[in-house]
Amino acid sequence: MRVGLARTLLKRGRPAEARQELLAVLEEPAPRNRADWTLTDTRKARALLESLQDGS
Repeated sequence: MRVGLARTLLKRGRPAEARQELLAVLEEPAPRNRADWTLTDTRKARALLESLQDGS
């Protein structure tokens, strides 16, 4: 959910807020579904963060 919000924020030109959401994904202490978080959410969050760093 946070990854989707981050994508929306990026589309709206709000990269700082998107970065906060993506970092929150990676720093989540107790994900509801650990498998989805590990296999999907963290990978997408890292990829988006990397694209933010490459684009800045």
